[in-house]
Amino acid sequence: MPIRRTEKYEKIVIFTKNNKQQFANINELPLLSLEFDSIKNDNKFVYCKDMKRIFVYDDDELIMDFTCDELKSIGTINDSYLYIYKENNKCGIVAASKITKKASQNNKVLINNNYDEIINKGYGVFYIKKDNKIGLYEAYENVFIKPKYDKIEETEYDNVYQLYTGEFCDLVYISNKKTSTLVQN
Repeated sequence: MPIRRTEKYEKIVIFTKNNKQQFANINELPLLSLEFDSIKNDNKFVYCKDMKRIFVYDDDELIMDFTCDELKSIGTINDSYLYIYKENNKCGIVAASKITKKASQNNKVLINNNYDEIINKGYGVFYIKKDNKIGLYEAYENVFIKPKYDKIEETEYDNVYQLYTGEFCDLVYISNKKTSTLVQN
């Protein structure tokens, strides 16, 4: 039975037993191992999947228990871990608080999984695509602009975006948890 240490966590080992993947904390005696259909480590977290339920561990601490097809870490914002989740080929964004210790009560869906694609643009900005239209989610300000535009362009100014419908453009500024339309065409 091959046993390997994860790259980040020296005290966690991942191994296969009876065609199931398991991981265990080797500093705990007796050795308790948890069994899952699949286990993945991205050098930040250990993702354990059992059917459609995904468990996320930071070191050996369970920080998230969520039901979906896929879950991808996209960073941290305001004391929360953010993830893009996918279910039935639709995407959404879910957060898990770093502060709350009970993983089952830790999940907060920020964007429901109604969208075709979510693109992480960095610094808490996400482009949201649905039915060939594009919108925007700004996580620090928790502002959502529905996908009704043809194109979005960032400007040289922080939190100012050009939102295009055809050849017409709205210039929008995001601040204090709201949007302000600077120019509307």
